[in-house]
Amino acid sequence: MPTDPYSISSPVPRRRLGETLLVVAAVGIGGACATSTQPSVDEVFEAYTEGVVTEVVEVAPNEWRISDERVVADTNATSLVARRLDGTVDTISGAALDNLASQAQPEQQRANGGFGLGSLLLYSYIGRRLFAGSARGYAGPSSQAYVNNGTFNRVQQSAGQRLTATSRTRTVSRPAGGRSGFGSGRAGRGFGG
Repeated sequence: MPTDPYSISSPVPRRRLGETLLVVAAVGIGGACATSTQPSVDEVFEAYTEGVVTEVVEVAPNEWRISDERVVADTNATSLVARRLDGTVDTISGAALDNLASQAQPEQQRANGGFGLGSLLLYSYIGRRLFAGSARGYAGPSSQAYVNNGTFNRVQQSAGQRLTATSRTRTVSRPAGGRSGFGSGRAGRGFGG
């Protein structure tokens, strides 16, 4: 009987055994290469399946407070509705909202009790969506950013709990020395968009 190089005691058919050995060798080589590169870091992002509409009111010239936040079914409907002192209403969404968020800087509450419009995003539930996956200084919803404690508590019980219940967590690995918050830092804007 001729000697067969694949005749080891294994239930795997000869052809499959050869394929299996190639896969094992490739994984071993790939593993060796992976260990020679720099270590990776896992980043955890919240991804949202719903959007947020935040309404703000101007309490003094260029000073704002949040009057309402609600969750909406369409992630693309995420917007900021700004009611100015002069009675005009502006709706900011899409690229204009992203631009406003990119300029947001943490700040203390101003003398008249408000925040700058962009900065207000850092203390709101819409900010939770806009800054998800970003290394920026998102502080989280703050009662000082709302028109009063009653509004803050109501929004926490409705929009806040809804966002928590419908968000998904995903983990992304990146090189340890690489940039944090892949791309524009908007990983949490929503699934698929």
